[in-house]
Amino acid sequence: SAVSSHEMSEAITNSEAGSANVFGPPLAWYDGPTPNLGEVADLCNGQDVTVSAGANSYSVQQDFSNLQGDCVSAPPVFRMSAGAATLSTPFNLTLRVQSSTGPTLLTGYSGTVHFTSSDAQAVLPADYTFVAADGGSHVFSVTMNSTGSQTINVVDTHSSGFNGSLSLFAPIVDLQAAVAGGALSQGQTGASYTTSIANVGTVASSGLVTVNITVGSELTPTALSGTGWTCVLATLSCTRSDVLGGGLAYPDITLVFNVAANAPAFTTLTATVSGGSDANSANNSDSIKTTVNPVFTAPPTITATPPDVTVTAGQPAPYVFGIGAGTGVGTVTFSCSGLPTTAFCSFSPTSLATSGNVTMTITTTARSSTFGIFSDPGNRNPLLILLLSLAAFITFSLGLTPRRRRLVPALGITGVLFVGMLVGCGGGGSSAPPPIIGTQAGTFPITFTATGPAGAASKTVNLIVR
Repeated sequence: SAVSSHEMSEAITNSEAGSANVFGPPLAWYDGPTPNLGEVADLCNGQDVTVSAGANSYSVQQDFSNLQGDCVSAPPVFRMSAGAATLSTPFNLTLRVQSSTGPTLLTGYSGTVHFTSSDAQAVLPADYTFVAADGGSHVFSVTMNSTGSQTINVVDTHSSGFNGSLSLFAPIVDLQAAVAGGALSQGQTGASYTTSIANVGTVASSGLVTVNITVGSELTPTALSGTGWTCVLATLSCTRSDVLGGGLAYPDITLVFNVAANAPAFTTLTATVSGGSDANSANNSDSIKTTVNPVFTAPPTITATPPDVTVTAGQPAPYVFGIGAGTGVGTVTFSCSGLPTTAFCSFSPTSLATSGNVTMTITTTARSSTFGIFSDPGNRNPLLILLLSLAAFITFSLGLTPRRRRLVPALGITGVLFVGMLVGCGGGGSSAPPPIIGTQAGTFPITFTATGPAGAASKTVNLIVR
């Protein structure tokens, strides 16, 4: 179908191409001689799209449009916009001729347009032919003389498919309902929602106005009232007959109710207005879906306690706890205490909103020693050092000549001082052992705690580190 659509459009737009001897008549839609792009479909060769015709879809090739300046599969679009319509009063309507591929104005459009309307009494513009000064957009004057939902239609008088439509509301009574209220809690008493009724039309209401309210079975109404309204709690309905001008609103209606202790997570309230000569039912009802927060009345429980775990420093120690988190408990988070140094705990999952298991993993650190650059053997004997030094000095003195022996006293004093320095600099006492880095060995009571909005529960297990 894409190939046949290519040839069909060329057969329609240039049926006499085979009879031409020059790049001129009888050629019609043909691009040449430089660059020679061919007939109208050749410029868009292979640019296929899907179009609908009734209930069927077809694959067709796009054709080039001089007006739209692009390969297209649809005619230009007529876009209309208008300001507020007042009954029997002229208002401006703007018609824009746009490309079918986007919002670009087709400044070269020079067709003639014709208007019609569903309002048989409407005053519509006469046929108009666009000129270059319009630049693809022109403002017209229109007067609507019938209330309710109406349409204005526009077509090109010569080109099929060039058309547009605008829907609008002529001046009417338009009553609108709106419901407001905040979040609720299970078991809450004296909660309230308000319903407001406004006339968003331009014509004043007339006759009886009725508001009906519906709520779920989890809400028990206790009061219904509003200034100027006659309300019946048993039927959740309110009425009044006074006139409501355009753009105004009646005093709010307040519904007071209690929330069931077992109410679901969401509840809905709907208000519907009718009567008053309302001409637009599309906005007569409004609903509010509100969150019902649970009331946390019980702490979590620990339903299963794992046995003690023995590990070598550097290994993980897993513990699996069973957690009870039923209705009224809320989200439960976890923590631990009593850990030895260089150990820490983690949890998977980090929290639970319902009953289930949680794994607490205690990560330990392998041990290692550290050593300083200098060490003190700590086993010197000062007296032994002194005696050995004196013996060496005497042996040295005996080997001296008689003249040099006169220096012995001085050398002796110096030697004693030197030995004393040696003894003082390293003497006595034992050095501290090197520090140990890592998780120390031992048995450590670890407290596991599960905490919910209403309280906490704890269990103690032992971590045994080798």
